[in-house]
Amino acid sequence: KIGRIGSCKNRSNQNNKRQKQMPREKSKPDRRLKRTKSRSRSRSRSSEHVFSQHEIDGNPRSRRELFVGNTPSSSGVDEKTLQQFLNDSLRQVGLVKPTETPIIHCRISDKSKFSFIEFDTAENCTKGLNLNGIPFMGTMLKIGRPSKYTGPVIETSAQAWQQLTGTQPLSGGDDLSAFYDQNTKSYREIFAGNITESMTDANLAQFIGEAMIKLGLTGNHSLSMDTDEIPSPVMLARISGKYSFIEMKTAEDACNILNLNGIPFMGTNLKISRPTKFDGVAGMGRSTPRFYDWEELYQQWSNGKLRLLTSGTPSNVVMILNMATNAQLADPIHYFDVIEDARAECSLFGGSVLSVIVPRAAPSSNLLKGIGRVFVEMASVSEAEQVILGLKGRTYNGRFVDMKFFPADQFHAMNYSTFLPHLVLTASHGATQLDRVLNEKTIAKLRQSKS
Repeated sequence: KIGRIGSCKNRSNQNNKRQKQMPREKSKPDRRLKRTKSRSRSRSRSSEHVFSQHEIDGNPRSRRELFVGNTPSSSGVDEKTLQQFLNDSLRQVGLVKPTETPIIHCRISDKSKFSFIEFDTAENCTKGLNLNGIPFMGTMLKIGRPSKYTGPVIETSAQAWQQLTGTQPLSGGDDLSAFYDQNTKSYREIFAGNITESMTDANLAQFIGEAMIKLGLTGNHSLSMDTDEIPSPVMLARISGKYSFIEMKTAEDACNILNLNGIPFMGTNLKISRPTKFDGVAGMGRSTPRFYDWEELYQQWSNGKLRLLTSGTPSNVVMILNMATNAQLADPIHYFDVIEDARAECSLFGGSVLSVIVPRAAPSSNLLKGIGRVFVEMASVSEAEQVILGLKGRTYNGRFVDMKFFPADQFHAMNYSTFLPHLVLTASHGATQLDRVLNEKTIAKLRQSKS
């Protein structure tokens, strides 16, 4: 027995020695694997380095790259989505051929506040400057040359996106170049109180923007964007503890948002007002305007009055916005479907539809003025009012549509891209011009900024 036990001990000691040696035997292939991985990473880094520095047709990446600012940071946007959106936009307006994919690479920064897009050619890179100001996920992208650009100064006729697509006039009205003008920021900024911990910059901006769109409190919209939503009137929201500052796109939008004071959101009622330092309110001989609060505004919406107030000067011509995109209108079947659907829907309220006009670009033309607008001519003004009361605020093929009265004389003259003034809604003056709401000093500064 003792011998057996001793032999067992010897065997156990031998096993223990083997077990102690086993990790050493396993460690060898582990080290080999790690070396293999490190080699693959080094190869990956070197290949990326070669890719980022390569030239195409003699043009280095620095001459084929654009900076993209104001990238939405909290909406989960990825590089592929942004790249595809900008490529689609360039093809949509005819800056490149329908079969081209000019943007070949997109890099979003770690904090997602800006990105860089790389083009296949220097020529297409210059064309990409026309995307400056394009609406994307509730914000407007700032697109331009990188600060380190050292290439030649190229003569270009690049325009802001809204001017290129004909969605805004080149002078007068809501000049979108003022969106990023710090001189107008104080007239476009609004204070919001009662902010809770569960709110974020993104969901606050999205909620306010959607509420204003559905209530018709926004101005002219983009008319040819391949998106399913009308661009938001909100540029951004900045939350700081229990309050926030909301920056609107225009001074008119900043006035209209005041009608949402008291609107319920995420279990509380937002307090919306001008910042305490704002001194642009009309007065001094003119009656100070009074805005609605949320309860009053909602009552006006429920009884239908708000739909008419936010639709402009009554006319027998109704303009429908956001029924279809430029790409959809290029399809003959979809184009005639839009015409027939508009005619059928507007006939449901007892009126007579005299004509339906849907402008679209000719195959050989890049002219986009008026595209995205659907015009329905009714027999009388009262019939057009019934159409707006019945259809404003509804959706078509999942797209939220807006409706406004359109001047009959401009319609018959085929001026389909005529700019409609952005009105301000007040409880005391109704839908009125901006100069009835802000004082003369402020109006003069705004006009100077636009010029």
